[in-house]
Amino acid sequence: FVVPMPEEILRYLTEKRKISKDIIKRNKVCFSGKAIQFPFVMSGHIVNIKHRTMDKKFWQETDARKTIFGYDDIKNDYLIWTEGEFDKLSFEVAGELSCVSVPDGAPAPNGKNLSTKFDFLMDLKTRLDEVQTHVIAVDNDSPGKALAFELAHRLGPEKCKIVDWPDGCKDANEVLQRYGADTLKECLANARDWKSEGEPESLT
Repeated sequence: FVVPMPEEILRYLTEKRKISKDIIKRNKVCFSGKAIQFPFVMSGHIVNIKHRTMDKKFWQETDARKTIFGYDDIKNDYLIWTEGEFDKLSFEVAGELSCVSVPDGAPAPNGKNLSTKFDFLMDLKTRLDEVQTHVIAVDNDSPGKALAFELAHRLGPEKCKIVDWPDGCKDANEVLQRYGADTLKECLANARDWKSEGEPESLT
């Protein structure tokens, strides 16, 4: 069930996370009474909902379709990939709409059944094959680097670029909070071609 967004939650989203009210509304982000809800929309239909409590507990709808957050925003010229919903919304603050977030974040170190974690890519293969350039903008930590590797080698390294963050920033939302939307756009503009040399080994 959905309740009106409490003022403290709205302040958290707009003042702490720096996500505007218009973007919150456009992405149908709401509150259930105990968790922020991020609807996963495909062709205008909600196919899943991710729930996030303020103490960072996550869950999704039982037996719902596992897919990316932001599917309807995909454009064919380029697509930005992030690790979390707030990062996708941060790029939208910076004026970049063609951006998605993976459904489950980065893979855990030594995680089991890793291949099934990326089944959602095969489900979307026809649509993703239409994208000319994939820009990987995930977290700057070990799980994030592993996620970048897995995405690049499934989407096609020759079609991928990777974003580097300023020192002290782990992800897109931290850049937005610390430096603002213009710096986030600069990070995107400076994305470098994917190079396999020196990148983390696959977890598979």
